[in-house]
Amino acid sequence: MQPWKIPGIRGSTLQRGLLDFVRYITKALHTHLDLAIELTLIGITGIEDPLRDGVREAIADCKMAGIRVTMCTGDNVLTARSIAQQCGIYTTGGIIMDGPHFRMLSPDVMRNIAPRLRVLARSSPKDQRLLVPSSLLENEVLKLIFS
Repeated sequence: MQPWKIPGIRGSTLQRGLLDFVRYITKALHTHLDLAIELTLIGITGIEDPLRDGVREAIADCKMAGIRVTMCTGDNVLTARSIAQQCGIYTTGGIIMDGPHFRMLSPDVMRNIAPRLRVLARSSPKDQRLLVPSSLLENEVLKLIFS
């Protein structure tokens, strides 16, 4: 599916099919995939979530104050990169990484990349717990904001 991913766009499909009501009513369905048969693709849609008002300005204010912002998100790498570029978190020279790869790094490598890490995509709470000590070893003040 990677070739169909467009940075910043969340995709979905519209499909039409037959619903097997007899099996649905009698609960003979095993999964939701059994519910629809003979699906026909009608179209593919994509939506882009706009940045909230004030995000760009808040990031710019942080940078002017000497605060390094790292975005930790569950979004895929392409979507995360697009959002981070739009709001000014990711710029040339920064590092974008996904959580599963970050988790596999040694503590020394984590400490080395932490100052340049701008986006941690597909991240889990465990990844964020690993990032905190890596950043704190640089004598930085760390503020975590969750949404």
